[in-house]
Amino acid sequence: MSKEVVYENPPLIEVICELRWPLKVYRQYGNQPIDKYYHDYESEFSSFISEKGYKEVQSRIPADMPVEILGSAPVLQLRKEKDTWPLFQIGPGLFTANTVPPYNGWSSFRNDFHLGLEALYKSYPAASSLLKFSQMELRYINGFDEKFDYSPENFRDYSKHEFGFGFSLSEAIEKSAVEREKIAFISSFNFDLKDIKDSLANIKIAKGQQKNKDSLILELGITKKFKESTIQEQEDVAKWFDDAHRVISRWFDMSVSKKIREKMGKTKTIEVNN
Repeated sequence: MSKEVVYENPPLIEVICELRWPLKVYRQYGNQPIDKYYHDYESEFSSFISEKGYKEVQSRIPADMPVEILGSAPVLQLRKEKDTWPLFQIGPGLFTANTVPPYNGWSSFRNDFHLGLEALYKSYPAASSLLKFSQMELRYINGFDEKFDYSPENFRDYSKHEFGFGFSLSEAIEKSAVEREKIAFISSFNFDLKDIKDSLANIKIAKGQQKNKDSLILELGITKKFKESTIQEQEDVAKWFDDAHRVISRWFDMSVSKKIREKMGKTKTIEVNN
């Protein structure tokens, strides 16, 4: 049993859990990389998840477009009702679970993710021998707008004082800009993690927009890439995402300033069954 802190007004834009497996080239399919079992996977997944209440199915491609030409891209979105969250996305070599605010913490969303994970393992043909993952990824995308006293003009100072990120250009280069305050800064950091074996941290901070408002976008993610696509037990996949969440949550809590914390409002502590 562990504890999770949930904020009253989190800056969250979206949480994404993603699993990928490689496409293969078959001569009889014109040497096009495909997921040979996708159509069976789509049919079985849709049927299983519909029985759990996810009856709203939306195709992301035109009806006359062959799935085979898409590569590893989302084809279907499945929700309980139109425009509600969370949602599942499936495609050739792809499964994702996504959610947006109102967000009641990982302890709540993980139940939905686990349901999708169960559907994946039960619907993919001969999953115990054919479902070999190449990548797992958890991403938290956050946006800090005017409610958090952000403006694009103070991006550099705001990044440094509220999150500890520093940005600078040489004076000679900055002088070349028509308007210095409109210089677009994008920074990303990647490194191997001590905390989770064979996993990579992906941290990005940049100017952006959410709901047509200027925002500082902070993305915290962890990726596990397999050197060779490999079969993973469902429980091991679920545990990796739990571990990734714990690390990302710690990063966030240790990075944001007291000022940001106050603007996120009251907190509530939720007990999590590990």
